[in-house]
Amino acid sequence: MQGVGDPLLSPLQGNMDQERLKKQQELAAAAIYQQLQQQQLLQLVNSRQYAQCALQQKVASSGDLAQQQQLSSFLQQLQALKTR
Repeated sequence: MQGVGDPLLSPLQGNMDQERLKKQQELAAAAIYQQLQQQQLLQLVNSRQYAQCALQQKVASSGDLAQQQQLSSFLQQLQALKTR
């Protein structure tokens, strides 16, 4: 009869489809997790840049040498974090 498949192939094909679907879901979940990590890293960098900018403005307006040294140290630490 045409249209009727081998009864042994049908469950096997179903299992293969299930495995393929499971793999696709795992890959999609991994991609979403990676995007989330990238977003969190960007938020961290942005918050540090904001803090850096605010500190630079504060130091520039005060002209205090100790604060300028503190800013320099902070910027060096920030650069070290960026290279990780």
